[in-house]
Amino acid sequence: MTTLEIVLIPLLGPVELERAGKIIPIRPPQVALALAAPAWKVGHVVSGETLENRIWGEQVPNGARKTLYTIITQIHREVLGDDGDVLGRLGGYLLDVDESAVDVTRFRTLAERAVTAPDPGPLLEEVLTLWRGEPLAGVPGEWVERARRALGEERKEVSLRWARRDRDRSGRGRGSAGAADRGAALRRPYGGGARPLRQHGPPLGSVPPDAK
Repeated sequence: MTTLEIVLIPLLGPVELERAGKIIPIRPPQVALALAAPAWKVGHVVSGETLENRIWGEQVPNGARKTLYTIITQIHREVLGDDGDVLGRLGGYLLDVDESAVDVTRFRTLAERAVTAPDPGPLLEEVLTLWRGEPLAGVPGEWVERARRALGEERKEVSLRWARRDRDRSGRGRGSAGAADRGAALRRPYGGGARPLRQHGPPLGSVPPDAK
């Protein structure tokens, strides 16, 4: 696997590529979905059929497998470049990037670490900064709706864990106003992601003629 410089694939907001502080929108939706679907679980093979269903839903067009191959090739050449790849595996595809490059993976990892951390505050602070709005914003589809609901439940679970832990710490005289603020921010639908403004580049990706 290629060693990343700094490449972040955000799904907790618009599907974009962040490289060296520069935000690059990924368009059109078919290309964004073809990147988001394997990024959902980095390092796991997603079958070609599953990718097709996530991109086109129940109305998979004729020639979808060929179009999917073209889109995957574009992601390698125009989006990830030398910083990663979507590798073909028997029956499917695997996103070959460092797990920490995907914000959903970071969110899940930090949330688990916060459960047992002596002071979970800094971890929860980072969890909050990862959320920049509605997950997979601007991307349509049934799978996207299911993914949003699943992430909402994961976020809710993190907020409940945080609330329980903060109540326990408050009962022992160890709670803080800052901790309460972080817990409240986690309970808001998509709040907390106050990230600094970054330079935006031109959109990456294009639609093959037979994918429109």
